[in-house]
Amino acid sequence: MKANEKQPKTTPRIDPNERRWLERRALALVREHGCSLPSALVAARCEFESLRSKPKAVVIPLVGRARRSVSQPQGARS
Repeated sequence: MKANEKQPKTTPRIDPNERRWLERRALALVREHGCSLPSALVAARCEFESLRSKPKAVVIPLVGRARRSVSQPQGARS
């Protein structure tokens, strides 16, 4: 291949599950906000990327005083 020749453009393969999620989310954005489908697809892609890059939630168990105040309904102190 010569230096001045361009490589053929190939689009990256999208996971079918990811594609379904993006389509459903984009349609939901169109219904909720009334935006156009192309802009909803861009917003859905941004949301997907931010969700994928976000670390998984870690549940920290509450101990001591915090646990007691959460487990008891207000006004039920004995």
